[in-house]
Amino acid sequence: MNVCTIGDLLLDVIVRIDDPITLDTDTFSKIEIAAGGQAANVAAWVQELGHQGRVLCTRSDDPPGALLTAELARRGIEVRGPRSQGRTGTVVSLSQTDGMRTMLTDRGDAPAFAATALDATWLEGIAWLHVSGYALADGLLRDTTVRAAAMAREAGAQISIDLASTRIIEQVGAPTVRGLLEQLHPPVIFATEVEKDSIAPPCAQWPSPETTWVTKRGAAGCVVTRDGRSRSYPALPARIIDPHRRGRRIRSRLSHRRRRHGPRDGRPVSRTNRSDALISTAAFTIASEVSTAIAADTPTVALETTLLSHGFPRGRGATVAIESEQAVRNGGAVPATVGVLDGRIRVGLNHDELQVFAQQPDTRKIGARDLASCLVAGVAGATTVGGTLAACRAIGLRVFATGGIGGVHRGYAERPDISSDLGELARSQTIVVCSGVKSLLDVDATTEALETLGVPLFGWQTDRLPLFYSSEGGPEIERVDSLSNLARIARTHWELAGQGILLTRAPDPDIPAPEIEGLFGAALAAARRDGVVGSAVTPFVLAHVHDASDGRTLDVNHRLIVDNAALAADVAVALQTTRI
Repeated sequence: MNVCTIGDLLLDVIVRIDDPITLDTDTFSKIEIAAGGQAANVAAWVQELGHQGRVLCTRSDDPPGALLTAELARRGIEVRGPRSQGRTGTVVSLSQTDGMRTMLTDRGDAPAFAATALDATWLEGIAWLHVSGYALADGLLRDTTVRAAAMAREAGAQISIDLASTRIIEQVGAPTVRGLLEQLHPPVIFATEVEKDSIAPPCAQWPSPETTWVTKRGAAGCVVTRDGRSRSYPALPARIIDPHRRGRRIRSRLSHRRRRHGPRDGRPVSRTNRSDALISTAAFTIASEVSTAIAADTPTVALETTLLSHGFPRGRGATVAIESEQAVRNGGAVPATVGVLDGRIRVGLNHDELQVFAQQPDTRKIGARDLASCLVAGVAGATTVGGTLAACRAIGLRVFATGGIGGVHRGYAERPDISSDLGELARSQTIVVCSGVKSLLDVDATTEALETLGVPLFGWQTDRLPLFYSSEGGPEIERVDSLSNLARIARTHWELAGQGILLTRAPDPDIPAPEIEGLFGAALAAARRDGVVGSAVTPFVLAHVHDASDGRTLDVNHRLIVDNAALAADVAVALQTTRI
């Protein structure tokens, strides 16, 4: 997806003050200088997320202007716009250790971009035009922005606006800003709470019922509101320098240095320095269909890739994956299959990418702990339940469909072995739709572990935990018969700081529990005899069971995975349409 931003390209000077400012003597600080301006920063984020970023701005021919243009080009960001003989603007951001900050802004020649200089070819091929609020502050650039938005819309592109600054709103005037928003009619508007309150009339659906408001809350993340319904998203992993939730973070080196090196004090790069902030979105390539769905709060369902690479014979896994994605679409949601390819976590795979996981026998099976090494090695990695949940947590996906989860292995007392799936469930605010615990595990011990971790366990229209291939024989669990009730439970659970939720669905058709127990007992004995351990146990045991059952377990596994995907789509729709 090609995203073009319009606004300022400025020299960004970040001053972090270690001590209170003292007059007539030195005040020690840390200073960084790089390319900046809101338009350039947004384009940089687009590029880091795996899409094509473009900046439409005035390009001054002075040394700073040449330096900034070269820096953007080095990052792969396209720069378009008229050249100017004037000077490049500068923004100096002053930040104290307590998070208080201000910005000293000299926009230079940035506002001198006249509509007569706008070249339609600069907007060719874009899917989205993002307007910085600074582009609406001055007459010349404002007229250019309005014209560019009209050109982009005629070409089929979407429009979004970031109000950017309360000072700009004061300077231009709230009535003028309201008029511009009504004229441009962007489907998405970004603003802090103060910015929104300063221009929005007391109508939740202004300027239209279709408008999506993204309220920026700094370290607290953001709130996405549409059709009167709101959904909160956590902040992405980053160093916090705006704890007072004024809505923006100081960016330097186009946000690149922070993601590469982290804070100077050596703490993890995280919004709260907790272990649950695992991955930076710089590691992701998100398909345009999925990223658009997330931005618009469209129901979305995550799917894993270990099932298609290690759960089925070569070739059949691709069929299961395609049918699962179609089941999600049939239910009114967008499928987001997760896997690692070419050093990136891919969310949303095309047909050829699915075939990579289905056809390559040496595809690495990766959980959350393996993501980093797999990315660095640049090898293909099929995500397990735990690995997929880590991705869900990083980008805010709330529903995930799979076959069965990992848990406590049989014989734990003699040889401790617990799947990392349980730990990821306890850290991710995601509903996992499955057919219970994998049959080769100690089901009772896994159920106890889920209770210890605070993970609610529900049965969809059943009072018993399904045993993956069997609908009966498991321990009693809480029954749910209404997805709207489940959605309310989930939202309340998350409001109370709870994390993962497990929704289990009985397989149909199934295989009687005693028969399954016998098949898996023999398969596990064979694994012990052959010295199979670790992540190799599951594929070994499944292959043994599939052969011993003449393929019946394979057929049930195929069916339940697709059925779980269909149920997950219904859950995602209910989660979007139901409020507490």
